[in-house]
Amino acid sequence: MFGCEAREEAAGKIDPEILVETSRRLWLITLCEQQERLVIAKEHMGELMKFMHVSKGSDDV
Repeated sequence: MFGCEAREEAAGKIDPEILVETSRRLWLITLCEQQERLVIAKEHMGELMKFMHVSKGSDDV
């Protein structure tokens, strides 16, 4: 990640302020009224689960 082999080196490249601002924006999107009707298509859900390394029927989702 971040072009680094070592986890510690990659962690040192993370800007905490950017993480906070990103999390604030994600919550705005998540809490938006238009998102209440948003549904993920089955094929997209499968791709998302593969990306997250989650198997079907797992409690990880």
